[in-house]
Amino acid sequence: MNTSKRVLVCSVPECTNTQAKRHFIPKKDERIRKIWLQRINNPIFVDKPSSYITAKAVCDIHFEEICKRDDHKLKNYSLPSLYVPGFAGVDNEKERCFSFSPNPYEMKGTPPKVKRLMDSFKNEMRKRRKPLDIEEAGPSHEVINHQQTLDIEEAGPSYPLQTAGN
Repeated sequence: MNTSKRVLVCSVPECTNTQAKRHFIPKKDERIRKIWLQRINNPIFVDKPSSYITAKAVCDIHFEEICKRDDHKLKNYSLPSLYVPGFAGVDNEKERCFSFSPNPYEMKGTPPKVKRLMDSFKNEMRKRRKPLDIEEAGPSHEVINHQQTLDIEEAGPSYPLQTAGN
């Protein structure tokens, strides 16, 4: 009876490590999967279906310690950044190791309640939007263009804006 354990080969070209923990290529987040594939730069993935790709793995040595949780699993949005042929590297550790979604609706773990609050805030700000009047700005505020309106994306979703009328 053969008792040898089958080892999942690392998908990074020329990696021969057979001892390190393996991390499967992400299934759910296509944006992160594309970054992994770009960094891995392995020709075996060309024209393969996602079911084939997501059954493959990358070994732990290709991830910096900042990418790993205490239980040795990868943190959300972690990217392979060590000894990968398709990545030249960047100085900023977070940019090198993680790819956060620019859209909070795409971020894993954003509770539905938070999304509803963000929608409610955006709708309220759209209702309040009006041209900025020089007289309302008062003498202590610099006004560049009296026809300027405030766009919700410029203000960001974090804080309600105070206007002279509030």
